[in-house]
Amino acid sequence: MCDPVTAMIAMTTASTAMTIHGQRQAAKSQQAMHEYNAQVQENNAIIAKQNAEFENEKHKDNLRRILGSQKASFSASGITRTGSTLDVQLDTVTQGELDSLTILYGGNLKASGAEQSAVSQRMAGAAVIKESQSKIGQTILAGGNQALMIKESYGSWYKYQEQHKL
Repeated sequence: MCDPVTAMIAMTTASTAMTIHGQRQAAKSQQAMHEYNAQVQENNAIIAKQNAEFENEKHKDNLRRILGSQKASFSASGITRTGSTLDVQLDTVTQGELDSLTILYGGNLKASGAEQSAVSQRMAGAAVIKESQSKIGQTILAGGNQALMIKESYGSWYKYQEQHKL
């Protein structure tokens, strides 16, 4: 059987090792959470772009129907495609193109925000790992200090007890 001082130091060392293991596991778990969130944000960016493209196609289809309806109305009224009728259609096409660009721009803004959020999540995950490394270093130093204090405090006492058989 070992002396009580050695046993106390061994328990302190084991406790320090378990604390370090827990800190590592917690950091890895948090980093995995941040990585998952980053992947979700990347998917959100893709979805935002796809939605904008879909909405833009719907808008263009609607614009084609409006232009076709205008042509049919003008033809039914006996109005030829000159002057003000061309101006009306040109204005419709121009406004439709501006709307189309606005739809795509909005999708790109949403996608960019999601992409930036993904970068931020990855940076947070990296920061968690760096912080845990610092905490692990502090735990090692504290555990070593505690072991030295045990040795200093109780080692002399235990040797005295052993020498004098008290």
